[in-house]
Amino acid sequence: MELNFTRLSETFEKARYLLEEESKKDQETEPYKSKYAARELFLSLKSTLKKHQDQQSSDDETPNKYRFMMAALEYYIGVICVDTLEMATGEEHLGKCLEIIKDSELSSECIITALNTLNQLGLMWSRRGDPNKSKEYLLQAENFYTKYTTNGGKGPFTSADLFSDKINDEKLQANLQVLESVMTHTHYYLAQVYSALEETGKAAAYCHSTLKRELESKEFDPLDWSINAATLSQYFISNNKFDSARHHLACAVFVLEQFEAGFLATENTGEDFETKHEMLKQKKADIARCWIKYAHALLLSSKEKVMILADEDDDDDENDANAHSKSEFEELLERGIKTQQGDDSNDELEMLFKSLEVTALEDQVSAKAVMIFSEARQVFLNAQNWVGVAKEYYTLDDHASDYIQLMQDYSTLYKLLAFFEPNSDRQCKMHKRRIDLLEGVLKELNPQYYLDKCRQLKFELGEIYCHLLDTKTGMLRDSEIDLTSHAVQKINYLAKQSIHQFSTFLETFLDSSGEMPSKHPEENERPILLSHFFMGRLYSKIKVRDPKKELDYLKQSQHHFQRIVRYCEENDSAASSMKEELDVCKEMVKLLPIKMEKVLSTA
Repeated sequence: MELNFTRLSETFEKARYLLEEESKKDQETEPYKSKYAARELFLSLKSTLKKHQDQQSSDDETPNKYRFMMAALEYYIGVICVDTLEMATGEEHLGKCLEIIKDSELSSECIITALNTLNQLGLMWSRRGDPNKSKEYLLQAENFYTKYTTNGGKGPFTSADLFSDKINDEKLQANLQVLESVMTHTHYYLAQVYSALEETGKAAAYCHSTLKRELESKEFDPLDWSINAATLSQYFISNNKFDSARHHLACAVFVLEQFEAGFLATENTGEDFETKHEMLKQKKADIARCWIKYAHALLLSSKEKVMILADEDDDDDENDANAHSKSEFEELLERGIKTQQGDDSNDELEMLFKSLEVTALEDQVSAKAVMIFSEARQVFLNAQNWVGVAKEYYTLDDHASDYIQLMQDYSTLYKLLAFFEPNSDRQCKMHKRRIDLLEGVLKELNPQYYLDKCRQLKFELGEIYCHLLDTKTGMLRDSEIDLTSHAVQKINYLAKQSIHQFSTFLETFLDSSGEMPSKHPEENERPILLSHFFMGRLYSKIKVRDPKKELDYLKQSQHHFQRIVRYCEENDSAASSMKEELDVCKEMVKLLPIKMEKVLSTA
């Protein structure tokens, strides 16, 4: 008796609809109702096929068709079992599917079924916490796909096609897109697996491949795609692969801008429109923050290169004291260009979205190390524009933590830019801008709710004031001009402002009795001890004519150095993390009494 393929096809489609559509509407009290119903239909089809298989003679083609249909049913039953947390049973059915089509995986009737099944097994083992086992299945899927497409595989059958007797070449040819979609999922899963295995290079390659395949198929959500491309840029940034990082960020902006233009042209004012519009604004801000991280990393990497080259020059010529002169920078630039050659690996150069024209966006900011101030300034200005974009969404009122971090990042950009500025006066202006930014944020915060952020801001402000003090003192020393009353006031002001910030930072760690604990948490230990170290230095730099006041300041300096020495004697971990500073503290504890004796002798 011949099978009624019309009825088979109708039953199969009904089961698939229950599994893929109706199951989304199931109530929480019966989360698997539709999936169980679908499984019953698949099992009934399996029973019908089994009867017909048993009745067939050793014909070459028809039994094969039934066999491939049976494999598809085993696949769907296995998927449902996995979805309903019957993992062992699901694995058994998926294994049966592969067993049935063994040696036929590369046929047009089985390739999609084989890849789907291997993907499911890979996903299942990933969820079980065994990424190595997962990788085996996924790489096997990729291998089958490569062989099939390389050998000119014709249009493949979907599972639905196997249950129909009305298939033509045009329909099968259209299924090549289905095959590509399945392989896109394989690459997505491989990216997750390699990430779990901490093979970040391979994870990044498969992330890029997933995004590239989505672009080519035109099957993607622009909001998700753009943020995923921007997120992937962070991998390249962390590996100093700025060409690829910039490319991915530019593509993220390009796709998002295209979506935004079409989205806003709809002039919709419904609730869904508002929700989507809010998501759009957030994605823009998040991509802007990725650009800010890009600028930060590029400037920091450039700074390190300049310092290395400057150290090499110092080794060549110990008498060259002006390591940041303009002519020096020009020389470093020429040498720096040579050091950048060959930085990009062949793998990285292939990670491009060639279908997107983003040259104009890429040309807005460098991807090469900057060596002189004018170059660094261009990177800074580009990042400053992105700070403005991010601030449109991340406001202090609505997203306080994100806004605070954004301002901290902005401050760091100024700090890095100042490194490339050869003029000390202009350096100081940049650091003063940092102070304005951070103090403006700090005064708006309630320490009760944002204690950690307040601590970070106070500590950074203490560092900035201290750095300004050192810069001003150095300028005065280099000018060989006697200190004026105004200069002394400026130095003392900076010292006291720095002391104030570090003092209020330390006050946040006092216990309920107003005392500092004898042991600090590991994450706070070094910042607390560094605050004492800074204050020890700062008190000794305050300039006064009154010997009694000078003695008081020196005693304060001694007190802070002694606290560090005492704490490190009692805590070995602190002695290790503060090794360099501790040596200075011990030396100062010895020298300060001698200095105080001299002050006393002049009183």
